[in-house]
Amino acid sequence: MKRYILLTLLMVSVVTGLQAQTFKAYCPTKQEIECKILKDGKSVEIVKFTGRDFLGNLSVPSVVVFEGKTYKVTAIGKKALFSAGGSLHAIYIPQSITAIGKYAFYNLDSLVSIRVDKGNRVYDSRENCNAIIKSKTNELVLGCQGTVIPSTVTSIGESAFASCSHLTDIFIPNSVKSIGAGAFFGCPSLTAISIPNSVKRIGDVAFYYCYSLASVSLSRSVKSIGRDVFHFCDSLACIHVDPNNPVYDSRDSCNAIILSKTNKLIVGCQNTIIPNTVKSIGNGAFYHCIGLDSISIPNSVTSIGDWAFYHCVGLTSINIPNSVTSIGYCAFYHCVNLTSINIPNSVTSIGNDAFHLCNRLTSINIAEDHPIFKIQEDGETIRIIDKRTGSIVAIIP
Repeated sequence: MKRYILLTLLMVSVVTGLQAQTFKAYCPTKQEIECKILKDGKSVEIVKFTGRDFLGNLSVPSVVVFEGKTYKVTAIGKKALFSAGGSLHAIYIPQSITAIGKYAFYNLDSLVSIRVDKGNRVYDSRENCNAIIKSKTNELVLGCQGTVIPSTVTSIGESAFASCSHLTDIFIPNSVKSIGAGAFFGCPSLTAISIPNSVKRIGDVAFYYCYSLASVSLSRSVKSIGRDVFHFCDSLACIHVDPNNPVYDSRDSCNAIILSKTNKLIVGCQNTIIPNTVKSIGNGAFYHCIGLDSISIPNSVTSIGDWAFYHCVGLTSINIPNSVTSIGYCAFYHCVNLTSINIPNSVTSIGNDAFHLCNRLTSINIAEDHPIFKIQEDGETIRIIDKRTGSIVAIIP
């Protein structure tokens, strides 16, 4: 027992000894930072910008001094400066920096200038582009409202422009092959985006929360679109896909993105007209489409996906055709102005919370001879019951 306790104490001692030492220092622009001494004992990583005074400029130091010893600043850690409100306008990165962590600079509303020292061998801000670019891969890892993307950039990195609230437009050059996950996440002032012919992949949530985005033009080269790319794009009214795109289309000028092979509509907007060749409405296709006040679902559609019409607060009624067999999880969640809906005999599956928070839904039409579902009314409460099991499929409101 004593040997076990001794071994445990020794292990704790070793682990404690391995913990990196941290200390406070200051930037040349006077902001306080927290530094961690790295394994080589000669360099440090900026763990966090702890100061509150981010008015104007931030100059990242190339060296710091602790207990009489000088350390080289080589890294900026993950979420080091996660938010500085609307006060920080310019960032300078010295030549000593060789690693920048994820979200190192994030939610910097007023950032207009980014400069990397010309002597830096890992990162650059070529052509005075007001961005940080990985020199070896030509990936733009941080942009701002003042960024002009150089024609040598081949990819826009994950969250590169995330929360850039004053970015109103951006030109993506023909050199860019991919747009990373969350690249323009939370850019509420961005009004239009044209994807050039060079882009092959658009990552998850790339344009999520782009409230003012009114039009999207997708080139012929895009082969992959991630999840929830245009969710919360409340103003989206025009969607165009190049007719030569082999994977996606916007047939019949429908203002939607359709997977050509499966005829699944994956992105819709307030002006979408669903073509009669569409077989399914994909998960989240009209997610938070608050400008959608009516939609006609053609007889070709057999399924309505999860979250398909989530928070479509302008919808007042929906007619589900006899071709539909399944209604997905939360399909009409929080459609607060939806007052009537019909569920035809063809529907054999209704997902949980399909009509949750549809508080004005007072008319649900289900035929008495429906093979699976029936209506049960109790005062102001309407229940959809599965005849086979007696279980409650939906309760409204």
